[in-house]
Amino acid sequence: MRLGLLAVCLLSTATMALAQSDGWTVSDGWTASDGWTDGRTSPSPSPSQNSSSSLGCGCSYPGLWLDVILVADSSSSMTQAGLQTLLSYIATASLQMTIGQQVGQVSRLGIVTYSDTATLRYGLTDFASTTDILNAVFNVKLEGNGGSNIEDGIRVALNEFEKNGKGNYSNRKKVIIIAASHYEPGGSTDPQQAAATFRGNGGIIITIEYVQNHGTTVPILDSLASNCSQLTNRNEDLRASDLLDKFCQANCFCSANWDPYSLDQKCYTPDNGCYSPVTIPAAWPLAQRYCAMQNNATLPTVCDGPKAIFMTSLLKNRNEAQWTGLSRSSNGQFTWDDKTPYANCYPDTNPKWLNGTATNGQAVAQLNPSGFVNGFFGAPQFTDYLYTCQNSPCSSTLYCS
Repeated sequence: MRLGLLAVCLLSTATMALAQSDGWTVSDGWTASDGWTDGRTSPSPSPSQNSSSSLGCGCSYPGLWLDVILVADSSSSMTQAGLQTLLSYIATASLQMTIGQQVGQVSRLGIVTYSDTATLRYGLTDFASTTDILNAVFNVKLEGNGGSNIEDGIRVALNEFEKNGKGNYSNRKKVIIIAASHYEPGGSTDPQQAAATFRGNGGIIITIEYVQNHGTTVPILDSLASNCSQLTNRNEDLRASDLLDKFCQANCFCSANWDPYSLDQKCYTPDNGCYSPVTIPAAWPLAQRYCAMQNNATLPTVCDGPKAIFMTSLLKNRNEAQWTGLSRSSNGQFTWDDKTPYANCYPDTNPKWLNGTATNGQAVAQLNPSGFVNGFFGAPQFTDYLYTCQNSPCSSTLYCS
């Protein structure tokens, strides 16, 4: 323990000396609290979106923005009444969503049915409102053929995503719901490869095991579903909110080229935010301003050792320091860029930097060359260090264009 603390002390002191010997001076007007001297105002991040306590995803059913295609069993093992009750369940969930063709926090729904082959019944452009979905529930007729070609159902869904999921809708997560009452191994192409390819490309698969009266279970669905995305009525306790919660989980993701930080070892959602490393250095105020322009991102808040190690893992060169979101104003007050209360994350917790190493007007950087030693130090804000932007994931409460 003492050796670890000594390493932090030596690293902090040595790096601070290096930072202060680079010839830079602190200029009044470049502190975090004073802003820009040319009269321009740096974009202000929204505390409600970016505080470290809300780096996970919110869940607002009306705010969901997904492209969803239901792939429903329509074989001889499913009755007409069974198909209609299944569609009624999906429609019930849609009542709490915003269904339409607009761009923004609006979801679209398509319906595919399958038996020996699959058929597109309604495409993503067919429903302009929830009322349209309600009217369609009892218009879908059972095919009643033998076979359980889930693989063909996935293929038809992928074709619809390819046809109508581009352009203004390309930022949306693509979701396939596979609802099955039975499965016949060997009767058709194994769907596992098609499902794995779709998931590997960022798609989400939610499965619904629909056990009818005196029916059997459908164990293959577990292997097709994304993490934590299996539903069943086996115990007669399935609710519409269960499906809506899966939609919220599907709607929780990082934008392209942003790295998720997850402590969720089961579902692997980005519950601790998304991060975009910048591999060319900048002065602290410029780094702060750049991040703010990235959908109101901030410089990172680093309150514990695992987070510090994660931040270092984003850099190829671990011998380079990087800015954190912590700065000290000219009157000595420490503040985090994402408005995290200083009392929630401050020096001498873990990881620690030494009191006095960040003087008035300086910002705090970190250096973790070993991957385990957490070194934090104050440096003039004009020093050019690498940096990483931090933001909440895209979700039903944070739209990402």
